[in-house]
Amino acid sequence: MNDFGKSCQKIMDALSSSASTQRDIVNATGLSERTVKYLLKSLVSENIVSVQYTFSDMRRKTYTRRDSNVG
Repeated sequence: MNDFGKSCQKIMDALSSSASTQRDIVNATGLSERTVKYLLKSLVSENIVSVQYTFSDMRRKTYTRRDSNVG
């Protein structure tokens, strides 16, 4: 995860409390939508973050840290 830098750490911090949409992460971190989208895609492919689709709107995705259930 250190390969992604400070922006990645901001995203991980934003995901530490609960599942969030891409828009929630943009608002919480102040990062651009493009940066958040790129990093989320990378984090999902590295199995660091998981993605779930909302049944009421399949276009909306929520993201969670994979390690958030460890405790």
